[in-house]
Amino acid sequence: MPIEKFIRFCKEHKTANIVEQIEYFAVFEGFWLNFDTKNISVIEAVNRFIIPNADILARHFTFSHHQKEFTDMLTALASGDRKIYSIYDKCTISRYLGQSLYKELFLNGIIKKESSREKPLKKGAKERLKKRFKSYKIEDKILFKDSFTRFWYTFITPHFNLIKEKERLSEIIKSGFEKFVSLTFEALCEKLLLLRSEAISSGSYWSKNTEIDILIIDKNNSTTAAEVKWKNHAVCKNILTQLQKKCAKEQLNADIFALFSKSGFSKELLKMRSEKLLLFDLEDFEKLISEPSHYPFSPTYL
Repeated sequence: MPIEKFIRFCKEHKTANIVEQIEYFAVFEGFWLNFDTKNISVIEAVNRFIIPNADILARHFTFSHHQKEFTDMLTALASGDRKIYSIYDKCTISRYLGQSLYKELFLNGIIKKESSREKPLKKGAKERLKKRFKSYKIEDKILFKDSFTRFWYTFITPHFNLIKEKERLSEIIKSGFEKFVSLTFEALCEKLLLLRSEAISSGSYWSKNTEIDILIIDKNNSTTAAEVKWKNHAVCKNILTQLQKKCAKEQLNADIFALFSKSGFSKELLKMRSEKLLLFDLEDFEKLISEPSHYPFSPTYL
């Protein structure tokens, strides 16, 4: 997802504030908007324009064959850990059929792959693993091509029987909305961070032991590890401590740590900010939208 797409979306669709701009992008990127986004919240827009038109919109999510299998796969992908092999188990489809369906989804641009950066175990190391890790396999993850497709398979497809009960479906969407938006925010944070360096490798990092929201290695072999929080409370020092422990556990020697927060930072963290600890909040995204040519700039809290 190029950051330019987010900037263009925000300039074309004005909202009340930066939170709503990110929320709108998380839902409607990839969907043609022909209404005034400035006057209604994103949940109200969903209630007005998606739920009542779900039968019509569903036509855009049909396949010429294996409709049930495709739908089950994409629904499981939207609600799960996004790992390739785990989708097979959730859908109870064969590996052979699953690979065929994945190929078609890739070729049609509906999904794309995020490759694992976990290092394979050295010869003989697997035998020393605890029993529960004996069958562990390094897995790539899958991303949806656009936000609206992910929204559809997260909230509409699994609850399609409720489209006539708009209030009930709206409550389901509200209850899972913060978690849903957080993944989009994480992707935006990665793109924002990438504007500050010439990366040779970037994305999230996961292994059998842990997950790190963003890990970037630049051309100078400098590593930046970042944690992203889309929460209604300030980020505290314990989040930094957890991130440092994750890196140590994976033997990742991070040169820079970065934290992103929807709601700012604790006083303790603010005192710790430095060139080795970058703190970004929503003001940085506001700057990016209003003056994109001025980026890269120092984060708000530096």
